Amino acid sequence: LWVHAASPLFKATSFEHALPEGEVVEAVALGRHFVAAFTSPLRVLRVHALTGIPLGTIACAGSVVCLVAHEDLLLAITRSPGTEENAEPALEFALYGVAARERLAVGAVPLSPGSSLRWAGISTEALPVTLDSAGVL
Repeated sequence: LWVHAASPLFKATSFEHALPEGEVVEAVALGRHFVAAFTSPLRVLRVHALTGIPLGTIACAGSVVCLVAHEDLLLAITRSPGTEENAEPALEFALYGVAARERLAVGAVPLSPGSSLRWAGISTEALPVTLDSAGVL
């Protein structure tokens, strides 16, 4: 994992983190003071400070769908364990407060029947938000 974060207001920062043999980055999200990477096949969520210092490693039960970061928050959406790849998606979310190193919320991602996840984000009120293919927010 190689990270280079550049900003016109701050000094650019970069670091490299060696992953275990065979481990591949599937998703990345950049917060105000951290970077998160979800790797497979071990399904591990790795969180680092922008200085490269590891802040935490979380083993996840399902494969990653997406990661979203906003300020100090990290939203991870994964497939529910046991969900087949061609079946109607059953997704779970976990919302983390990175600075406090805590899981703030966890649950199922609500999707309209027969739809799929199109977009995920975090609102200005710090709430996880999703949009499905049926247009339901």
